[in-house]
This record gives sequence, C-alpha cells and structure tokens, in this order.
Amino acid sequence: IIKDPQEEEVASIYIVESIDDRMVFTMHIRSPEINRGSFTLQASLQYPEAGTVAQERVVFNTLPDGAI
Repeated sequence: IIKDPQEEEVASIYIVESIDDRMVFTMHIRSPEINRGSFTLQASLQYPEAGTVAQERVVFNTLPDGAI
C-alpha cells in the first residue's frame, strides 16, 4: 500500500501465492494532483494459517515536476 501525506491510500497491490523469492513490480500513484510530497510504502507478508509474519514501512519523497 502507498499512502499520501494525508494518509490516504493512493496505490495498492496484492500478490497471491507467488513461488518466487524475489520480485520487482511498479506501483503508480492514482492521481497526478497528489504525486508530490512525502509518501509511505507499507508491505506485509501474510499466510492464511499464520497471519502476518513480516511488515516493512518506508517513507519516500517524490520530486516536483521538472526537477529532473
């Protein structure tokens, strides 16, 4: 899940029953009006029989338009 500076969910992904131990994926922020600022990425690993076994949280900032 990615949340914007106001803690609103702006992107999400669910990966079900993957057999790969490494993955790469791209998440897109849903609206161009909210693509600036400090965002939070939260990921969790869950199993039906064990529940949540791992969680990570990372805060990142996006660059304003034309900053690159």
